[in-house]
Amino acid sequence: MTASRDWFVRAGAGFSGDGSREQPFHDLWQAIRSASPGDTIRVAAGTYYGRYDRSSWIIDCPNLAIRGGYSADFASRAPWRTPTVLAFFPDCQAVRETHMIGWTGEHSGLTLDGLLFDAAGANEYATGPLGAITRWPNMTGAIASFNGERVTISNCIFINGANGGVELSGSGSRFENNLLLNLIGLAMLDLRSQTPIIAEPIVVKGNSFCFIHDVSVPPGGGADQANGVRINCPTVVEGNLFVSCGNAAISVFIDPARVAIDRNVFFLSPRDAVRSRALDNTGEITEKNLDELEDLGFKSAADNAIHDPGLRGLKPEWVDAYSRQLLATYAKPPREAVNAVRASAGLPALEPAALERAESQGALAPRISPEEALKIAFGAKQGAHPVDPPAESLASAPNAAPSYRRIQWSAFETADSSLVNSRVEILAGLGGELNNPLLPDAPRETHMGVRIYKPGSDDAEPFVFIPRWTLPARRSTWCAGRIAPMFPPRGRRRRC
Repeated sequence: MTASRDWFVRAGAGFSGDGSREQPFHDLWQAIRSASPGDTIRVAAGTYYGRYDRSSWIIDCPNLAIRGGYSADFASRAPWRTPTVLAFFPDCQAVRETHMIGWTGEHSGLTLDGLLFDAAGANEYATGPLGAITRWPNMTGAIASFNGERVTISNCIFINGANGGVELSGSGSRFENNLLLNLIGLAMLDLRSQTPIIAEPIVVKGNSFCFIHDVSVPPGGGADQANGVRINCPTVVEGNLFVSCGNAAISVFIDPARVAIDRNVFFLSPRDAVRSRALDNTGEITEKNLDELEDLGFKSAADNAIHDPGLRGLKPEWVDAYSRQLLATYAKPPREAVNAVRASAGLPALEPAALERAESQGALAPRISPEEALKIAFGAKQGAHPVDPPAESLASAPNAAPSYRRIQWSAFETADSSLVNSRVEILAGLGGELNNPLLPDAPRETHMGVRIYKPGSDDAEPFVFIPRWTLPARRSTWCAGRIAPMFPPRGRRRRC
């Protein structure tokens, strides 16, 4: 495999970019298509919509790092001030992927750092600057979904999703210092089960889970919806902030002895702070009986607290619309805490009489813009906080590409000893993967066997080995059994 390298992406760059710092790609999908294991993709601030504006990015190689928030010249990085926004394009009519960012094949060791995901374009809203969400897609999934081991997501923001936030299930994964805001769906973070049970727990540390709205009837009635973190695997939940999670801040479906819940802060909970739905060990912990959390048998449950986290930065108009909707529709709204949040936004307290008319009952999940999300801050030490990334040393430019000798198809008909172990290239169509292990130094774990075809013919021709997670390998995989567009395979000619 080739040495790791850096790829660069900048919104508005020309379509002819090669991914270098001097000529960056114009969208993240190009860099993902070109990257190999161990590479780092550096994405400048700006808004990106994916290939053909389909608002989807698919990870298909292991040990890839994607970092956002760079300046236009990639000399500095501040993702909490100059965001890299991956947004949902509202007017695209093409078939979309299930998730805005997801996976296919091996993707263990993935790192996402400093990206902002805005799913508002998938939804429809009532007219006006604070119109309620009125319609959202039902046949899509969470904003992000991964099942590889050791996936790390940090310093990211997820807003306006109506089908949940993030799904993870891989052993040893980490979710740290992220802000999840203004969502609808099953959970802000859904930690899914695997068989067998993962060896290393998923670590959920220092995140802010704020405002996941319940659309079941009645809201806050205890349905398995509007959870902050939904846990089906061994997990460590530490130092997080949970604000207004519609049914439960933390909902546990696995044996509590496999879950640690420590040093978290809960506030403005319409129903449960922690809920256990594990077989033979069920229970509900509200803000009023948090001291009973240890009785549910968790691996640890220390120093959790209920208090106002000092939320600031939300627009008063948004707070007014949200708080009216919560007080008017939820089964048991936390009125005192709601009015405390209103007071911090400079709004008067609300009494039941002020909510009797339909037009005074607020709006469900009005859109929050990326600029507004970046203004939100907390006084509590728990939860996500803007951090300046450490200084980086960008990888040196890759070595100059080796030269290849162009050969014709006649070279396969007449033996030419001068070609043995020499670098050659030929224009050919790529077939699908055959995976024949013929060379000891090209095992199927790192290489894929492919038939190549002479242009204008579909006869079986020579057999080549392509390193996995390279552009030729992706072209072969995408063809799925048909002849690919013409491509110049390069490599050494070997006798087998």
